[in-house]
Amino acid sequence: MKWFPLKRRLLPPRSSNSQPADLPVKFGDKYDEASGQVYRETYVSIPSGNDQDWARKRHVVREQHEKDHLGYEPAYGAEHPKTRASKGGRSLQDIAMDTVLDNIANITLEYLESLPSVLVDRIWSEVNQSTRMSFDVWKTFSKLLQNRDETTLRTLRYREAIESPRSPLETYTSPLASMSFEFITILSITTAFNLRDLVKLSEIPNIGVLEIVRTSGTVQCVVSDRVVRAWSLAAVNDGAFKVLRILRLWNQLDVTGKSLSYLKDFPALGVYDVRGCGFNLRSPTDARLLGWKPTVDRSVLNVLHAACVERAIILRENLGLDPQPIRRASAKQLWDGAKVWKLPRGEVAAFLTRDETSSPGTPRVAEFSLDLNRLSASADRVARNNPGIRGNFRAYFWETIDDYTFEASRMKMTWEFQLYSAYARLGELRNDRDLLRAGIDIGDQAMVGKELINSVPVVSIRLGPTSPELRPTSAGNGSHKSTYGSAMASNNSYSSNRIASRSDFNPKNLCFIRVEVPLEAQESAATTLGQGKKTKESGRKRNSFMSLAESKRMKLSDVLGSFL
Repeated sequence: MKWFPLKRRLLPPRSSNSQPADLPVKFGDKYDEASGQVYRETYVSIPSGNDQDWARKRHVVREQHEKDHLGYEPAYGAEHPKTRASKGGRSLQDIAMDTVLDNIANITLEYLESLPSVLVDRIWSEVNQSTRMSFDVWKTFSKLLQNRDETTLRTLRYREAIESPRSPLETYTSPLASMSFEFITILSITTAFNLRDLVKLSEIPNIGVLEIVRTSGTVQCVVSDRVVRAWSLAAVNDGAFKVLRILRLWNQLDVTGKSLSYLKDFPALGVYDVRGCGFNLRSPTDARLLGWKPTVDRSVLNVLHAACVERAIILRENLGLDPQPIRRASAKQLWDGAKVWKLPRGEVAAFLTRDETSSPGTPRVAEFSLDLNRLSASADRVARNNPGIRGNFRAYFWETIDDYTFEASRMKMTWEFQLYSAYARLGELRNDRDLLRAGIDIGDQAMVGKELINSVPVVSIRLGPTSPELRPTSAGNGSHKSTYGSAMASNNSYSSNRIASRSDFNPKNLCFIRVEVPLEAQESAATTLGQGKKTKESGRKRNSFMSLAESKRMKLSDVLGSFL
């Protein structure tokens, strides 16, 4: 048998137009050349059961209503944004930038330092306009950009709220600790954590504000006097809480007046806010004996802001200037993109006592701009023509203006606004001496417009939901007004012998304030005890002050007792 004829009979005839059969491959399929198999890969993301990498997670950072914030300026090209051509490929520069942004979590400080500043600025701008921001990314850029001559507030503060924490407290606090004080930490806890983890918060050396709020209707660990005592022992034995200025414990019934005796060990504590805790009518008296000023003002920020106004009056008098009426508007939300400039520390006092700073201003919200100079002149004219209503009229007038401007910006406030601003106001009152004593290089005073801000970067983290009681309330919910119409403001002293006589006094609303740096206050008290004659002379000056108040001249000793 011949092979070739048999082959022709077994094989089908070959057509000259025949094509190889197409493989059953669809779009998205892959082909394995070794085995000849066609397959498709599908990636399914499994949600993590914890927040171990929370510091690297991306989130949106752009603010709402940013055009209404103080210091807002439209970004370059915002009015005429570039549109991508409908035809043609993308530029190599855009492709490279997207690649960098996709891998932004892996960029190190050394890598950024090797790049031209123009390229660093563009990467930073793209990060802020996208959803690629994380705590680690911010920390890297902040180290590089915060000391530039031209920088923005975004490099000096960072905020993030984790509404449903899924890990132990230590998971969140470990990245927030900085032994070199590269930044100050504001930690707000509104959910349940282990009591042992709360005690270990003393291991965060750079914590500046600690807020633990027990929200209504929730079951969570309760802070008690024993916890405060444990923190005070850590401050004494381990040098903890060197920069803690504000301790806010709300609705903790096991925190009582006994905890006041432990506060002396906190080297920088200035505000002890214990609303809804287990204090009684005797607590204000005990606090005053320990050097604290009790208050039931619902807005601690207003009290501190008013103290800054009174301090400016004192500085003007010490410099031989007329302590003219000061009208300083309530603190407003600052835009993260606002430009920051530096003022030498030696010039801060002169800046605060300038005529422009001490003169009436206008609200900083564009759509609510008012001519307060004209309104003030009208109020003065009405007061002169009606001497009987002078005090009440002026108080009502400025209270109305303050509430009006406050409501204009209240909805734009971020959750950490009051804590961040209160920390800055304490720094202004102390000239940041407490930070300097902790070994921090505070540098020049950081400014946004005419506003003194924190010179050291601040990181604000909230663990838990933001309940309605934590949102800013009306500026009128307080006796201290940060907008003053006259240096002859009524004496709203919150000394212990007056606070109990107030009709609205409720020990559940107590807060204790100490503006002076604690150790300096103790030294001052020791010096005062050894100078009996000077004390008597200061007492006579205090008595004669009331006659000078008519001419709007204020003495240091009386003012320090009046703003708190």
